[in-house]
Amino acid sequence: MKLIVFCVDIDECPSAPCPANSACVNNIGSYSCDCNLGYRKQGNLCVDVDECTDSSVCPANSTCTNNVGSYTCPCDSGFIQDADSCKERTIVSLAARVTMMLSDTSPLLSFSSSLERSRCVGPALSDTNTCSKYHAQESKLRDVDECTASSVCPANSTCTNNVGSYTCPCDSGFIQDADSCKDVDECTDSSVCPANSTCTNNVGSYTCPCDSGFIQDADSCNGLKRFKRLMFGVNAAPELFQHALGEILQGIIGVTHYIDDIIIHGADKAAHDTSLTQIPNRLQERGATLNKEKGLFGVNKLTFLGYTFGQDGISPEPQRFKPS
Repeated sequence: MKLIVFCVDIDECPSAPCPANSACVNNIGSYSCDCNLGYRKQGNLCVDVDECTDSSVCPANSTCTNNVGSYTCPCDSGFIQDADSCKERTIVSLAARVTMMLSDTSPLLSFSSSLERSRCVGPALSDTNTCSKYHAQESKLRDVDECTASSVCPANSTCTNNVGSYTCPCDSGFIQDADSCKDVDECTDSSVCPANSTCTNNVGSYTCPCDSGFIQDADSCNGLKRFKRLMFGVNAAPELFQHALGEILQGIIGVTHYIDDIIIHGADKAAHDTSLTQIPNRLQERGATLNKEKGLFGVNKLTFLGYTFGQDGISPEPQRFKPS
């Protein structure tokens, strides 16, 4: 009788004979332990390989970071990954930020005028975003109205939505300063206000109040021109009457009064008449009456209490000043 013996290979790998970070490979009659990628053999062990010791392992404008069993090459600040290289990022300015949406509502930030776009994680336009490159067809993109978010533009600006972008032009009276809008001091321009006025800067605007002795006439400040004198009898102590009359005439532009005299002045006839028509109503409401016999009407020059009121303003009478 003939005895036939068959020898069968034993697979040693199920018994885990290999060290950590390696893979067991069964061979006919034996086995081997191959270190995993990122590890090298050192005696009976597989130890981590520090790939960053090789200066050529990462592209320019990136920094090598060694990990256990691997390494990464994150692009430096101001650069984004482009295949196996890092290219300079084009930051979209405040005046022309671009945002589109894919059909899955994931945000897209456009960094060039081509179809090449970058998907970013985190706040829009942040330099710390981690971006991965991909290509998208324009037909897959739909516009996003960024202006629905109240925080998209800085204070003192107005959001304007465009197809694929938005802008934040500063409001009138403000100027762009980096990512904010700051107040413009218009008063630094000596020509912004007319002659005989003083510029006053306000937040987002300015005013040009006329100097003392001048009144506004359209876009200019003119000297006091037209006058009327309204007089009536005094039936009370002068100081009390002066105070009472001041309360009655309070708020009417172009009115000067002294005890029982009222002088109405204006830059032109229209301004003069506007002030004049308000006075009778005020007096009637308080029970005061005018003495029409003492009134002077339609004069362009008036002398009152030693002063001359005319087109050039108010000046003292020459005869009041005589050498002693």
